Amino acid sequence: MADYWPQIITGLSGLLGSIIGATASYLAQTRSRNADIAARRRSLAFALGAEIKSFLEITERRGKIRMAEHMARQARSGMDVQLRGFLAEEERNQGQFPIYTANLSSIGSLGPITKELVLFYGMVNAVYLTIKRAEIGDYDTYTPAEKADLIEGEITIWRAAIDSGKKLSETLLAF
Repeated sequence: MADYWPQIITGLSGLLGSIIGATASYLAQTRSRNADIAARRRSLAFALGAEIKSFLEITERRGKIRMAEHMARQARSGMDVQLRGFLAEEERNQGQFPIYTANLSSIGSLGPITKELVLFYGMVNAVYLTIKRAEIGDYDTYTPAEKADLIEGEITIWRAAIDSGKKLSETLLAF
């Protein structure tokens, strides 16, 4: 039996070396994969934060809520307002949020903020759907009071989305 000890020790040494090498390789690959996932999450969060911030700034600079409030006041006073002028031609034909849309399958990787993110985009998209329908005349037969109610309801949603968007963009840009 003594003649086999060198071979057993050599075999065990090789096996132990393989186990140690495989474990080190696995840990290095796991660490690398986790770092890659974290970098992709940060990049996605930053891009979405910038997209939301850009949307908020453009909305403010174009005075869309002020225009809607003015239309609501006119309709509330009995004027038959035309619900037009909120969207440029390009806005009618393109998606509102290209980064969000392109990364929809990855949004969940951002963790708990996903809920607020999806609610924000849902609220904004709901308002834009109403605006697009108004632009093509879907509400032209509404009475001035009905138009005022419609506009005021959309302003409420819009303001909630803006408040949410401000918090979201700050959080995402600091991710």
